[in-house]
Amino acid sequence: MKLEPAYQFAAQDLCAIFNDAFAGYVGGEIHLDSEKFQAFCSSQGVNLTLSRVLVVNSESVGIALIARRGWTSRLVAMGIRTAHKHKGLGFQVMRVLLAEAKERQDHFYELEVIEQNPAAVKLYQKSGFYRQRRLLEGSFQHSSEELPSGRLEAIDIAELSRELVSFDQGLPWQISGFNLVTLGEPNRAYRFDHALAIISSPELMTVRLHFFGVKPDYRHQSQGKRLWQALLAMHPGKLWTFPALCPEEAFEFFENQGFERGKLSQFQMRCDLKG
Repeated sequence: MKLEPAYQFAAQDLCAIFNDAFAGYVGGEIHLDSEKFQAFCSSQGVNLTLSRVLVVNSESVGIALIARRGWTSRLVAMGIRTAHKHKGLGFQVMRVLLAEAKERQDHFYELEVIEQNPAAVKLYQKSGFYRQRRLLEGSFQHSSEELPSGRLEAIDIAELSRELVSFDQGLPWQISGFNLVTLGEPNRAYRFDHALAIISSPELMTVRLHFFGVKPDYRHQSQGKRLWQALLAMHPGKLWTFPALCPEEAFEFFENQGFERGKLSQFQMRCDLKG
């Protein structure tokens, strides 16, 4: 068994390994072409120098995509090809990945794992990861009646991301300011007083909430509710969704606005590499 740097492989080969490894995935069927695979890697900040391809007897049988910020690495995705699953390879790969992170002086390793995938949860717990919080998904179907608009200001996504970095309280990697700053058109960013939101293209019938939150010093003042009402007034008749990235402790707000909890949830997990 060898772990080779992913940059040594062509994008189409990495994509083929990825698709096979995630065939029948509990989070939904995944089948990307080379272009979409590269876009996914870019959106997740994947470092192909740190990422690895698992090679057994000269055959590429698995992939681990890795991102890194400062002293923290994140396992973006790890999978073993269908014909090689259930052989303990995932645990062996994790041992090497954690050892490599320690060698480069990282302090933490982070990941998200779907709660409804108990085998993966067990693997990461066995590897030394612990649960930080549960992350939930949700959806909201809004009718087209008019709602009062408010002081909704369109702003640059980069500006919102800088503000978010200043008060980020351990948010999941994908909805942190460091990650959201890479989004551009057709995504949109809005501010309502001290409440902030980033959404996907409002031209589509289904709109994704990339981020929604209120600065800590201004919470419990109905600013989030007013921002939400203003978004509905500006973009009526849409299906609003967010993936399983909403911290469980924040989900009550969305339930109060009429969101329904989705079927999937994730655990945000961390492994401490120091001490």
